[in-house]
Amino acid sequence: KHSGFKEDEALTFTKEGLVQYRIDRPKFQRMVQFLSKGLFKGVIFLCWDRASRNKGDDTIIRKLMKGGIDMHFAYATYDKNSAGEFHMDMDGVFAEHHSRITSEKVKINTWILRNRGVCTYRAAVGYLNQGKMEDKPFDPERAPIITEAFDLYKTGEWSLIDLDRHMEKKGFTTAQTRQRRTKEEILADEDDDDEEKEIEKVSQIINACGVQRILTNRFYTGRILNSEGEWIPSISHKRLVNDDVFENVQL
Repeated sequence: KHSGFKEDEALTFTKEGLVQYRIDRPKFQRMVQFLSKGLFKGVIFLCWDRASRNKGDDTIIRKLMKGGIDMHFAYATYDKNSAGEFHMDMDGVFAEHHSRITSEKVKINTWILRNRGVCTYRAAVGYLNQGKMEDKPFDPERAPIITEAFDLYKTGEWSLIDLDRHMEKKGFTTAQTRQRRTKEEILADEDDDDEEKEIEKVSQIINACGVQRILTNRFYTGRILNSEGEWIPSISHKRLVNDDVFENVQL
């Protein structure tokens, strides 16, 4: 389930001559550990690009094969000679190229939408994320409190700490989000026939720094960042505060 588009670039060199780097595919890492310990004789892949999509993982797989691990591929057979090595080289090149093309297409499509004014990322607190990029409505509970925070702060009589306490008394929290999964949760074996375990959503109380991020976020003026780093009008959400209110907030 982890495609391995990205490859960790940090390397560690030991006095013993070992070159180490982190594997960013947790389940692939576990599989490699099992194979290297001899817990399994081998593994079956659909094809080469299911096993590897970057040079780092490619090297690991080849070393395991040379170490006697039995690797089978449903869609390919690699002879144990120079022609077989060349076959693997070509499949590895095409696999990595495929991952790069996919990554580029995703980025290009994201920026095309962003330049049209579509909010392709999670909306700021005060708006609802309902699974539609083109529709980020106001949060009926949090939006009025944020509007009040802007109005209070522009008077010059309220500090960030005062606003933080005021918003906390009103029960203001961040929107509920799923917690980042731990490594143990990622590595947990799953039955493909079962539904994935629902990760609990939690809200958090903001602090003075969180209030500052809200007051300096131009997203609340109905804008989003485009590919040029410019704030342009959004077609996904409406402004929560006017430009003059935002500009009058001095931090």
